[in-house]
Amino acid sequence: MAGSKQKKRLTTNAIILRNHYIAVGVVNIIYLAYIAFYYDTFSTFKWIGYISLLLGYFFCLKSITNYAKPVESINPENGQRTLIDVNDLSDVSGSLTEYMFDIIYLECFVQLASIISGWFYLILLIIPAFAIYKLYFSIIQPFLQSRSMMGQLGANQQSSEASDISEKKRKKLERQEKRQQQQMQRMRIRPQQASGDEDED
Repeated sequence: MAGSKQKKRLTTNAIILRNHYIAVGVVNIIYLAYIAFYYDTFSTFKWIGYISLLLGYFFCLKSITNYAKPVESINPENGQRTLIDVNDLSDVSGSLTEYMFDIIYLECFVQLASIISGWFYLILLIIPAFAIYKLYFSIIQPFLQSRSMMGQLGANQQSSEASDISEKKRKKLERQEKRQQQQMQRMRIRPQQASGDEDED
């Protein structure tokens, strides 16, 4: 059986959803009344804006409704549903659902303000601009930084390998020089010994 906490959440979610559906409905009724009275002055630009708002409402409300759907298990014997868990719509901070609520509030404001002037529809450009901003700073920039860090690590490894190789070469050259010097010293010693032997004879 579901706990009282989940049942409370389910009730709270239903209230939140109902309030948002009512708010969107009231705003649209006011706007449709405006269209009915001022249909002659209703431009193509305003129609495009209104259709964009309707699509935005539909997408956001559907996303929020799906988020609020409870997770249930069904008993195969008697078909009884048991509530397992449900997301909390009153605490969506930092999630995508929070942005859906913000979009609904922004769209309601724009829809009512567009009664005064159609230019208020341009405020809706904030939505894709913010989406691009979040996309860049949350996904693209970290991806590019990780790639550049990988490149730097690769370059550092190559340089350390190159320094290891150059260190080995340097030591090898030093050994060769020492051998040559030792051979030169031996060659000098041998002629001196040979001349000393001749003097003794």
